[in-house]
Amino acid sequence: MKSTACSINARPSLGDLRDLSQQLQRDADVSGSSLRHRDRRIGQELVTCQDKPAAQVKGWLQEMRALTGDLRGDRVNVMRRLGLLALGVAGLFVGWGAAAVVLRYDGSQPVNIIHFLAVFVVLQLVTLVFFGISMLPPAVTRFLPGMTTAQEGIGLLSPGRLQHLMNRFLPQSYRDTTASLVGKGLAHHRLYGKVDRWVVVHSSQFFACCFNLGALASCLYLVTFSDLAFSWSTTLQLDATDFKRWTDILSAPWAPFFADGRPSLDLIERTRYFRLNEGTFPTSVTPAGLGGWWPFLVMCLAVYGLLPRLVTLLATQLRLRSVTRRTFLHLPGVADLLVRLNTELVETQAAEPETDGGPRRQGPGTPVGQGQMTGQTAEVVNWAAAADDPDSLRARLREVDELEVSGWHEAGGATAPAVDQQVIAATSGSSVMILVKGWEPPMEDFLDFLRALRQAGDTQRALHVTPLGAEPNHLIMWQKTLSRLGDPWLTLSRLEGEDS
Repeated sequence: MKSTACSINARPSLGDLRDLSQQLQRDADVSGSSLRHRDRRIGQELVTCQDKPAAQVKGWLQEMRALTGDLRGDRVNVMRRLGLLALGVAGLFVGWGAAAVVLRYDGSQPVNIIHFLAVFVVLQLVTLVFFGISMLPPAVTRFLPGMTTAQEGIGLLSPGRLQHLMNRFLPQSYRDTTASLVGKGLAHHRLYGKVDRWVVVHSSQFFACCFNLGALASCLYLVTFSDLAFSWSTTLQLDATDFKRWTDILSAPWAPFFADGRPSLDLIERTRYFRLNEGTFPTSVTPAGLGGWWPFLVMCLAVYGLLPRLVTLLATQLRLRSVTRRTFLHLPGVADLLVRLNTELVETQAAEPETDGGPRRQGPGTPVGQGQMTGQTAEVVNWAAAADDPDSLRARLREVDELEVSGWHEAGGATAPAVDQQVIAATSGSSVMILVKGWEPPMEDFLDFLRALRQAGDTQRALHVTPLGAEPNHLIMWQKTLSRLGDPWLTLSRLEGEDS
């Protein structure tokens, strides 16, 4: 008996994100009829995943990889793993070297544990504070003056950015494959900015974990295979009792079950170091007694260094997966794809064979499509009376383009600004088709209207600008202007049957 459970792993990778984006861009050059036939067939094969959109889209992507044979998102995943491996090795070496320097003992002077605590406890806690600041959401930072600038500065210092530098040394084929995820354009930032940010953050936490592992390994190695002598020394007015209070605070997390990791007052008094007569201790102390600090130092490194980084690594890993999945499902065209996968195909016999004169793209910006809203539901805005016969055009949209018009609105041109605002509010929850006069250049008031539409309601909903009566040179003009808005969910589309 055939299983009815969805067997596709619904967790998208960075490579899946890259391949999905590339294939959706290719589909902008295919006629609506061809897309509906192809995707409905695939949707019938994925019927068990119908209630799991991420798994369904991933299953569709696997089918497209098999059909095209040139979607190479696996290179993105390989590059990601190589980058993490390089960061991990670097972190281990840096951590080992840092501990070796701080614990360096040549027999002349003992190791000052205050130096150790400054580097592996205080500095670690400071970097965790920086991490917390960098993770504050915009809803919080907008009320804290200068916090956004601080986040940007902290981001520039993140070791996770080393992975982008390492990309320059990879083969050209790998760098070309990942260009769609690390571009600098505004549209790219709106699509992948959060993913890229969490890639950097997760990479930096991985580096920090490896740093602490390297430092801990170095510390244990030196304690085991060398005879270290520890002491504490400071010019501050700090006596043994005061220092004992601080060590008790630091050792509180493990003191109940690991008493040896909590320095005694006797150890603290006997190991205070004074720079007199080439270094002296307040009382006679045996060489073996100078090594009594190592359990405390190892526990400090493990609890205040490694453990928090393991927690932040796990948290950033989960967040990266969540953001990747959300971006995967909200790329421009995914909503249309899910409709094609799950909507029954209804066909009528045409008098003449249908030609596949599909849409064209006229550059790297906004796609120029034909019939891209076929089979969808949308609000229609008639900008500046572009459609002089609204009733006729509504019937045409329903019968020819198979577009369900949920509302018709007049805006722009002679209408008052207050009316435009009412239209924006009325269409804030839906996809919108904006009809414009194709032979007229887009004016600034129209671009402001598009910006206001984008800010209202769902900021990732589809907005389709549809020029009526446009010639090819008019479309190029509209495409160039709209592409400057950097809105990846803004589409320049054409109605079915219009010449392109």
